[in-house]
Amino acid sequence: MVNIRVENRKTGTSGIYFFSQVPRIGESVRIGTTAYRVKDVQHVAGDPTDNIPPAFTQILVEAG
Repeated sequence: MVNIRVENRKTGTSGIYFFSQVPRIGESVRIGTTAYRVKDVQHVAGDPTDNIPPAFTQILVEAG
Protein backbone atom coordinates (compact mmCIF):
# COMPACT_ATOMS: atom_id res chain seq x y z
CA MET A 1 0.00 0.00 0.00
CA VAL A 2 1.20 3.49 -0.81
CA ASN A 3 0.01 6.86 0.48
CA ILE A 4 -0.68 9.20 -2.42
CA ARG A 5 -1.81 12.80 -2.37
CA VAL A 6 -4.67 13.21 -4.84
CA GLU A 7 -5.49 16.67 -6.17
CA ASN A 8 -8.53 17.56 -8.24
CA ARG A 9 -7.42 20.66 -10.14
CA LYS A 10 -10.95 21.49 -11.29
CA THR A 11 -12.41 21.72 -7.77
CA GLY A 12 -9.21 22.59 -5.91
CA THR A 13 -9.71 19.76 -3.42
CA SER A 14 -7.07 17.30 -2.32
CA GLY A 15 -6.57 14.47 0.12
CA ILE A 16 -4.30 11.58 1.06
CA TYR A 17 -5.49 8.13 -0.02
CA PHE A 18 -4.13 4.58 0.08
CA PHE A 19 -3.53 2.71 -3.17
CA SER A 20 -2.12 -0.76 -3.76
CA GLN A 21 0.28 0.74 -6.33
CA VAL A 22 0.96 4.09 -7.98
CA PRO A 23 -1.63 4.62 -10.73
CA ARG A 24 -0.45 5.46 -14.25
CA ILE A 25 -1.48 8.40 -16.41
CA GLY A 26 -4.74 7.59 -18.19
CA GLU A 27 -5.88 5.00 -15.66
CA SER A 28 -9.13 5.34 -13.78
CA VAL A 29 -9.10 5.47 -9.98
CA ARG A 30 -12.12 5.31 -7.71
CA ILE A 31 -12.35 7.46 -4.60
CA GLY A 32 -15.54 6.83 -2.71
CA THR A 33 -18.28 6.52 -5.31
CA THR A 34 -16.62 8.75 -7.93
CA ALA A 35 -14.29 7.58 -10.70
CA TYR A 36 -11.43 9.86 -11.72
CA ARG A 37 -9.03 9.75 -14.66
CA VAL A 38 -5.34 10.22 -13.76
CA LYS A 39 -3.98 13.22 -15.67
CA ASP A 40 -0.48 13.42 -14.18
CA VAL A 41 1.76 11.58 -11.71
CA GLN A 42 4.34 13.65 -9.83
CA HIS A 43 7.08 12.64 -7.44
CA VAL A 44 7.55 15.66 -5.17
CA ALA A 45 10.64 16.35 -3.08
CA GLY A 46 8.67 17.93 -0.23
CA ASP A 47 9.62 20.71 2.17
CA PRO A 48 10.25 19.86 5.84
CA THR A 49 9.73 23.51 6.86
CA ASP A 50 6.10 23.23 5.72
CA ASN A 51 5.53 19.87 7.46
CA ILE A 52 5.50 18.08 4.10
CA PRO A 53 7.18 14.66 4.15
CA PRO A 54 10.69 14.48 2.64
CA ALA A 55 9.27 12.90 -0.53
CA PHE A 56 5.82 11.90 -1.66
CA THR A 57 3.83 10.96 -4.74
CA GLN A 58 0.97 13.09 -6.00
CA ILE A 59 -1.53 12.40 -8.75
CA LEU A 60 -3.66 14.99 -10.51
CA VAL A 61 -7.12 13.79 -11.49
CA GLU A 62 -10.27 14.93 -13.23
CA ALA A 63 -13.74 13.42 -13.06
CA GLY A 64 -14.50 10.79 -15.63
